[in-house]
Amino acid sequence: MRPITFTTTALASADPNGICLSQALADAGNLVIAGVFASGGVATLTSSSAKPRYGLLVTITSGGDDTGLTFTITGTRPGGSAQTEAVTGASGAAATSTLAFETVTQVAVSGAVATVVEVGTAQSGYTDWIPLDIYTPNQATAISATVSGAITYSVQYTNEDPFDRSIAQLAQPHPDGAVLGATASQTVQSVAVMRAVRFVQTAGSGTLLATITQQSTA
Repeated sequence: MRPITFTTTALASADPNGICLSQALADAGNLVIAGVFASGGVATLTSSSAKPRYGLLVTITSGGDDTGLTFTITGTRPGGSAQTEAVTGASGAAATSTLAFETVTQVAVSGAVATVVEVGTAQSGYTDWIPLDIYTPNQATAISATVSGAITYSVQYTNEDPFDRSIAQLAQPHPDGAVLGATASQTVQSVAVMRAVRFVQTAGSGTLLATITQQSTA
């Protein structure tokens, strides 16, 4: 296949109230989305023009003990399709989503919050799935990453259909441990069958130039 090359977008610093400013809620209901990312009740966390598109993890910071509450985040995933995640509240700390969001359209709370709560973003997230050629016989995949600035990143792959947005993507970490929590430029090769890959950033505001090359060893 033709090599796939792109540069990831530098992630902004974590913003603990970029989605919902600090507020109290006396009963179950929806938090008001009015942080710096918000416009018309919708928080836009990343640009849909980024190639590949990416999302950020959402943080929910509680001033008191909200461990008995469920915060249901509704919005869109990297790529733009609908996505929902239920996050258990924390006690005097932040709870973080496991899914990355491009936009957040609603944050519903299952009951009254202990004191106040705010919702924002972590400086971590992941790209949309980048499809590969599953019809390549005896495929070997080379992934090169050239780091600029400070960044901690990983590569994950899936054998689910990245175009079928009706199913949950069952991503698995790339089998080469060197691309799990990596910080330096590198090139790795794998003979594992990969239907699609994505890049995960867990720290830092740097970028990486990524090149993915797939070929047959037959």
